[in-house]
Amino acid sequence: MVLFLTVYIHCFTCVWWLIVGKTKIWISPLDSAHPEFYYAVYSEGIFKQYLTSLHTAVQTLLGSGVLPRDTIQTLVCAIGIFMGAIINANIFGELALIFAELGKAEKLFQRKMAHVNTAMINLKLPFEL
Repeated sequence: MVLFLTVYIHCFTCVWWLIVGKTKIWISPLDSAHPEFYYAVYSEGIFKQYLTSLHTAVQTLLGSGVLPRDTIQTLVCAIGIFMGAIINANIFGELALIFAELGKAEKLFQRKMAHVNTAMINLKLPFEL
């Protein structure tokens, strides 16, 4: 599950940078409050560009707005938000299933203990045994 999430985020990060790196019209939400840094990310190193795009991918996965500037960016954001909703539903469903299985195992153990206690009472075995 963690590997799936990591691969999705990395792939979306790379796709997002491929799209915004060509047009260079996108303004990162990290820089949107500072007009002098609007397009600074395009002249930064690859590590800074990846981290900015990674931040955007995580925001999109969580359903936040990432300020798309054209139709293709809007379409990719919509797909990212949709996929993020599916992944979140999958994670919550898996967790619910795990917790439900834990409850079943505990009930099975309690039922076996009740049978053992009933058998001991019916056989009139001493409590210390």
